[in-house]
Amino acid sequence: MCGIAGLIFDELQPDGPAWLTAMTQSMFHRGPDGGGAVAFGLGGRPVLERRLGRPEELVQWDYLPMQVGLGARRLAILDLTEAGHQPMSGGGGQAWLAFNGAIYNHGALRDELRAAGMTFIGRGDTEVVLAAYRHWGPAAFSRLEGMWALAIYEPAAGRVVLCRDRMGIKPLHVARLGKGLAFASEIKALLAVPGFMPDTEASLLRDFLTRGLVDHTERTMFEGMWSVPPGCWLAFDLRGGQGRAAGTIGRYDAERDAGGAPSNEARGGSATGSADMLRGLLEAAVAAHLVSDVPVGSCLSGGIDSSAIVALAYRLRQADPAAAPHWSQHTFTAVLPDTGLDERRYAEAVLARFPGLTGTMVAPRAEQLAEQMMSLVWHQEQPFGSPSVFLQWEVMRAARAAGVKVLLDGQGADELFCGYEGYVPALLADLLARGKVAAFFREWTAARRAGWFGRAALASHTAAQLAPQGLRDRWRDGVLRGQCRWLAGELFDAGPSPGIAEGLGLRLTGGAALEKPGGSGLFGEFWRRQLFQESLPSLLRFEDRNSMAYSIEARVPFLDRQMVTFAAALEPGEKIRHGVLKSVLRDAAGPLLPSVVRERRDKIGFAAPTAAWMRGALGDWWREAVRSKKLRERGCFSEKGVAALADRFDAGDDGPALVLWRIALVETWARRFMDR
Repeated sequence: MCGIAGLIFDELQPDGPAWLTAMTQSMFHRGPDGGGAVAFGLGGRPVLERRLGRPEELVQWDYLPMQVGLGARRLAILDLTEAGHQPMSGGGGQAWLAFNGAIYNHGALRDELRAAGMTFIGRGDTEVVLAAYRHWGPAAFSRLEGMWALAIYEPAAGRVVLCRDRMGIKPLHVARLGKGLAFASEIKALLAVPGFMPDTEASLLRDFLTRGLVDHTERTMFEGMWSVPPGCWLAFDLRGGQGRAAGTIGRYDAERDAGGAPSNEARGGSATGSADMLRGLLEAAVAAHLVSDVPVGSCLSGGIDSSAIVALAYRLRQADPAAAPHWSQHTFTAVLPDTGLDERRYAEAVLARFPGLTGTMVAPRAEQLAEQMMSLVWHQEQPFGSPSVFLQWEVMRAARAAGVKVLLDGQGADELFCGYEGYVPALLADLLARGKVAAFFREWTAARRAGWFGRAALASHTAAQLAPQGLRDRWRDGVLRGQCRWLAGELFDAGPSPGIAEGLGLRLTGGAALEKPGGSGLFGEFWRRQLFQESLPSLLRFEDRNSMAYSIEARVPFLDRQMVTFAAALEPGEKIRHGVLKSVLRDAAGPLLPSVVRERRDKIGFAAPTAAWMRGALGDWWREAVRSKKLRERGCFSEKGVAALADRFDAGDDGPALVLWRIALVETWARRFMDR
């Protein structure tokens, strides 16, 4: 795991090396084990390299009008020797790589490349990625299994390539400068470029304040700055002479997505067959994610997802200690005593089931969040919708203190296998749309018995899923205008800025290049939206920034490509059966887990007692923010509307708590990033 940064200039820039250094060093926390920067003149010559130490150490560069620069901070996980130093070159400087991530099939790829005549000096995955690109070109990306964000520069070809993993586990942001382009793992690195001061993306600010969404689009909260879409690669041709580099964008797995999913026959045509196949896939994914040269631990929430990962890691270690020599058997759990959100008893049941595990219980407090709020906002870089993000922040802090450098986590399971109650109306609507009336009434009855929604709410949510997307959007916007009278009217009317392709002048390659894989019908549409827009992307950002703040590599076995392909091929009824969410995962993992975890039907996750904390130690923070002169001057809010929300909350109504959190958080975020 690392942090990468880079610059591409339309004209030679003498200050480029200094800017590149500032960008790279702003992400020291992502890679304290080493760092480097490489600056290239016109056409790739000359080349200047510098080792980067701590941020306070001065870096001297010879005079070099720079065209391209690459920087990297290294968190050493595999092959802790200097063989993993970055940026890394291959073929006598034919290609240079800055890489962030982990490639779990690097051993198999290394063997294949060796057979083709490639040579290696180390054991790490970065060297394999570079060799794979040199051998196969961009076709190498579809062969990678893992999580990554990377940049490759080929001086002779005059080409810079950016690429991001299929699920967007690792971040990669890009921004258009006045006369060039900047890219980096974190937004703060782009903001380190002198003179780059983007405005707030108004449409995204509205979406966050009204719906709690930020990561549902490739746009960021900073206008003119984008996230590279998951599963995509960008190429910039620098040989065009004067003017901006010509660029393309496409999906590297476009052909593979059409096939590869296990058929119903391959799964045995039954729930048992699907569960058995899923258990095997998850065990293989966990085994691959345990490969490391540093201690590996796991988050343990007490839910079925992280509990299954811990159980399989434990079983693998018991069967063959040599297969997972760095599995520390150390788990980390956030607990909230004296609230209805405490999962301690479930985590303790898992620990009791598997002797030898060490469990660390972390009890985050509102007082701690109040003290660390600005640091948390700085690392997250974009607003977050509740204080629950802080729970994970504290888990990462505890892991760092325990000397654990890699943490496994269960992110993605809820989105892949339908662990939220919102999937129930989507299933019901899908059954009706396909004319499966008997199945509809069976699942309706089961959903009512399970208590997911009241009768009227279930009916309205199901009806909404049946409406065309455009009608749903118009209806939702109308409702929000009525509910959010505390928001300035002009913010509602703000249209989105251009997307990444239009904003960077990129030509799409490969036809339907940016479409996402997944099932068909209403349920498949909803499933894809949670996976790629409304749910998972934010959770992945939270985890990446929280873990990297403490120099920890977070790994997510459920988002292994084989797992995603398998989940996409499942019928909706295998994910939700008789009102039970994540049915197939419960069938697969249930035999491994204690009954108290296996039979859970509630959903807590990383939930925090927002209202209680805001009435306690966070009170001064949010009240100062929402009543401040700065907030009024931003022109985004109705002063009377915000005051009415605060009065309702102070009178004992918990309803406005999340809205007040968002308003106060936006003000804190703006002070940190916009008031520069």
